Amino acid sequence: MNRISLLVPINALPGKGEELKKLLVNLSLKSRMEPGNVCYRPFQIADDKLIIFEQWQEQYALDRHNESNHLKKFFIDSAGIIAGEVDDIILSELC
Repeated sequence: MNRISLLVPINALPGKGEELKKLLVNLSLKSRMEPGNVCYRPFQIADDKLIIFEQWQEQYALDRHNESNHLKKFFIDSAGIIAGEVDDIILSELC
C-alpha cells in the first residue's frame, strides 16, 4: 500500500502572510495528531506564498482529515486571508 502524498499551495492576500502562517502552524499541530498522519509540514516560499506537504497512510485517513473540525475551522478563520482557491496536488511516488 502506497502512502498518499500531497502538496497544497496556499497564497495569502497581500500583507496577510503572517496571519496565514499562524493559522497554518495551528492547523499543522492538530493535523499531525490525527490517526494515519505521517507528515504535515507547512513551508513558506515567499511573504505571501506558503505550501503544505502532507502524507497519509491511506485514503481513509486523508478523508477523515478533510472532514475534521480543525480543517473546517482553518477555512473559516482564513476567509479574507487566502487569495484564490486552495487546490491539492497529489504526488505519485516513482520508487
